[in-house]
Amino acid sequence: MPPRFPERPDFVGRYVRLLYLQLLEELDAGTADAYPEVSPAMKQVLMLVSRDGSRLTDMATAGRMTKQSMGEHVNALVELDLLERIPDPDDRRAKRIRPTKAGLACMGDAYDVAVDVHRHWEQLLGERKTEQLQRLLAELVHKLDDERGSGAPA
Repeated sequence: MPPRFPERPDFVGRYVRLLYLQLLEELDAGTADAYPEVSPAMKQVLMLVSRDGSRLTDMATAGRMTKQSMGEHVNALVELDLLERIPDPDDRRAKRIRPTKAGLACMGDAYDVAVDVHRHWEQLLGERKTEQLQRLLAELVHKLDDERGSGAPA
């Protein structure tokens, strides 16, 4: 994909975005047969939920969407038995969302696809360059995280 502004300097974020979009496309394709009812948007919601449970508000913020939109996706995933609502141990009035056994299996299958994508990229770049790229990206994530003073999602 050519740059939208070729007269302007190139930047790392462009390539991070293109690789992320490629990864999402591969995840969608790699899980489509096993989970045809799970839309690409729902798969992104599954990437945001913690195994131990997450608050809807936190998931919406992380997913850069409204609580209402996140709630609709969560409701659909609950109906598919991939997520469940459980009491929030910190606030009896609130609920947390966590993956069910089937949800964890779905997330595990997506992880396996992501590892296959990693291996493919490693074949293209070579092991040394892939390790170097991973170290540099991890370093950048940690430095940005330190700047913000909060934990980055894994």
